Amino acid sequence: MTDQAIRASEELRASRVSWKRLRRLGFYCGLLVCAIGGAVFYMDGLSGILLRADGYVSRERVAVAPAFEGRIAQVLVRPGDHVEKGQKIAVVKSVAISRTLADLAAEKARLMSKIAQLQARSQVIVNTLPLANSSAAQTATYLNELNQAHANGLALNKSLQAMTSASLSASEHVASLQAEQAALSIELDANRLALAQAASAYSDLSANYADGALYASVSGDIGASVASAGQALSTGGGGIADIYTGESFVLAYVPDSYFLNILEGQTVGVFARNEIVNGRIDRILPLTETLPNDLQAPNRMLERGRLVRIALKEPNQLPVDQRVQVTTCFQNDCHVGVLHAAVTQTRTVLATWVESKVKQVADAIARWNLSELRQEFGHLPEVVHHSRVAEEASRFSFANVIEAITRKMVRHHPQAFGSKAEPSMTPPELVQLGESTDGALATSVGSMPTK
Repeated sequence: MTDQAIRASEELRASRVSWKRLRRLGFYCGLLVCAIGGAVFYMDGLSGILLRADGYVSRERVAVAPAFEGRIAQVLVRPGDHVEKGQKIAVVKSVAISRTLADLAAEKARLMSKIAQLQARSQVIVNTLPLANSSAAQTATYLNELNQAHANGLALNKSLQAMTSASLSASEHVASLQAEQAALSIELDANRLALAQAASAYSDLSANYADGALYASVSGDIGASVASAGQALSTGGGGIADIYTGESFVLAYVPDSYFLNILEGQTVGVFARNEIVNGRIDRILPLTETLPNDLQAPNRMLERGRLVRIALKEPNQLPVDQRVQVTTCFQNDCHVGVLHAAVTQTRTVLATWVESKVKQVADAIARWNLSELRQEFGHLPEVVHHSRVAEEASRFSFANVIEAITRKMVRHHPQAFGSKAEPSMTPPELVQLGESTDGALATSVGSMPTK
């Protein structure tokens, strides 16, 4: 091996050592950048640049609770059970409602008995009044005849007085029956109205109470909290259970510090349980609330956020009440992280850049503008950059690129290197061989046009 080849080999080894040092330096710099970035992300959360909203998974919730105070006698469901609309959930007994129903039933019976008595008395009056009217009419006739006889001196005063008293008594009896008949009619109407009201109240209360049975008003899944038998329930207190119905959605609190716009229909990532699922902003609610205590960060002040409802592209994939974090989605598929998205974008940009530079090199060669060609060749470090990236991925190295160029030069230009050239030769050996082949290499280069 000649001195020139030895020097070239040593230069290659020095280049490899330099690359190792650069790689180590780049690794340490990367660690430092990651550490600083992680600290900044923890302290500030990058909430002003990248969306990071805390939230939880929810569904439409329907409470199963009685509208009265009572004690649970029986529970027919367990947490997580699926129920259908109209299915019996529990039985709640109420002493107060049972007493009220009993009082209403007793009142109905009393009113019905009273109405029956009034109707009987009214019927008696109806049957008696014609006889009383007839008796009063006859008595009046007798009194009139007796008055005429007394005028003719044929009747005694005593007889006239007795007949007058009898006529007055008969008329009074008729008037009494008529007055009682009118009063009975009014009293019957009042009692019938009271009976109808008592019956309606009894029917409504009995239907609502339904002997204490509670039924599901919708189809869905029973929540995690279910009351136990024997538990006392009060008005306004907790119910038997909650039924979750419909598809799951995420209710997120977008922090006030996030200054970028959020739009309905925007794709976001929902991170939970070390996995990320795709979501879409379904609705931006006109509400701002304080974050729940379990979502408040210990190293920040009390936060408020605007409520956003997010629809999951895979409904019911996450459990109800699961705490989640909504993040920015860099591509349509939120499973692609920021690093992968950046690498993909970098590849696209670099591919476009390389295509542009190749066109510029081809144009410079076509016009044989050596000044521009030298300037365009100044971008060849991108070849080194991509070679390093490929080497990190264990695909190929810059040495493989040089070897490929060497083989292609030997294969395509035998007039420059001669028949003794081998693709396995090193570049210094090929240069030496070309210079010793009757000046073929120098003649080939010197024969190129200048401009």
